Amino acid sequence: TEWNHAYTDMARIYFVTLRKDTPNPLAPENDETGTTKADTTGKKGTDATASVPVVTIDTAGLAGRIVALPLEAGNYYNLVPVNGRIFYNRAGQRNKPAGLYSFDLSDRKENSHGDFGNFEISADKKKIIVADQGKYGVSDLPGPGRIEIKEWADLSNMKGIADVKAEWEQIYTESWRQM
Repeated sequence: TEWNHAYTDMARIYFVTLRKDTPNPLAPENDETGTTKADTTGKKGTDATASVPVVTIDTAGLAGRIVALPLEAGNYYNLVPVNGRIFYNRAGQRNKPAGLYSFDLSDRKENSHGDFGNFEISADKKKIIVADQGKYGVSDLPGPGRIEIKEWADLSNMKGIADVKAEWEQIYTESWRQM
């Protein structure tokens, strides 16, 4: 046999519930009993101590709580969770389109937002900047549809200033770490 095997699309997106009593958000729903989903959002307090959440991790049985998102294996990167959705980039292999996607945990569907190679979401989780072939555009955080950039950022007058002497000194000073 030849030794030229190429394994692509080997990654998946996984998550784990940290506590035993946290329900699995991807567990099958029971449509017959009329029960409602458990409230996993948590209660918000009014004092300053309640604003910082306390994270408790139950290590017993942790491996049994690992769940894969119902997505095909692929090449995923740049994962960002935002209010019950996970935004990510997927590189295209085997006739799969590359681009920006999100997975909504409530309706369990993947949404395509465009053929953007990279993105960044603002700290307040309201805006997104996307990159496409050296162009950058800002938009509101999208719903299930595609992102339409009306006006791309004009970077033609942007200049980068480098202090080559200071950079060389830093490189020289830190090079001992590589030896």
